[in-house]
Amino acid sequence: MPISGSTTGRRRGAMVIASAVFCSTGLVAAGPAPGGGPFPPAPVPRLDWQPCADGTEFDCAVARVPLDHLDPGGRTVELAVVRHRATGPGRRAGTLFFNPGGPGGPGTVQMPQNYESFPREVRERFDIVSWDPRGVGNSTAVNCFATTAEAVAWRTSKPVGLPVGEKQRRDWIDAFADLGRRCQLRDPDLLRHVSTADTARDLDQLRQATRS
Repeated sequence: MPISGSTTGRRRGAMVIASAVFCSTGLVAAGPAPGGGPFPPAPVPRLDWQPCADGTEFDCAVARVPLDHLDPGGRTVELAVVRHRATGPGRRAGTLFFNPGGPGGPGTVQMPQNYESFPREVRERFDIVSWDPRGVGNSTAVNCFATTAEAVAWRTSKPVGLPVGEKQRRDWIDAFADLGRRCQLRDPDLLRHVSTADTARDLDQLRQATRS
C-alpha cells in the first residue's frame, strides 16, 4: 500500500499536534453498548508492518476489525494503517495516533505529508501512527458508483464549487440526495456502520494492536 503526496512544511503545525494528542488520549475506551452492557470483546488486530514503498521510512499494515462492534464474529472491514517509528534510539515512550480529521481524510496520506510538522522531541520518542477511517481511502471504502462513467456523470450534475442562487442550491441538494440513495443501494450494511462511534471503537482496536 504505497503512500502518496508530497511532504508539506510546518503549516498548521499546532493544529496537527493538537489533533494527534487528542486522538491518542481521548479515544481509548469503546464505552457501553446500547442498553448499558459492555461491548463483546473482539480479537485484537494483528499488524504485519511492511515498508510502504522501497526506500521509504514509513511502514504500512492492514488491520481487520468488526464491521459491527456488537457482532465481533461477523463481517469484518479493513483499515489501512501507516507508521513512522520513533527516531531516537533507546528513547521510545510509546505510540502517538494522528487523527486525519475531515471528515473523510485519509491518514495514510495526511500523516506522511505532515510528519515533519511534529516537534523533533515527539518524533524521537513516539511511533507516530495514522489510518484511513472506515469508508475512506485504502480502507474498506464506501463505493457509490458501479463505473467511473457513473461517477463522472454524477459529478457533472451539480454546480462546480459552492452553489449560488436558488436554482444551483436546489441542484446541489438534489445531487447529494441522489448520491445518498446510490450509496445506500450499493452497500447499506457498510454505510450503516460508518460513524463516529464505529471509528472511535476502531481506534481503540488499533491502540491495543500497538501497545507493545
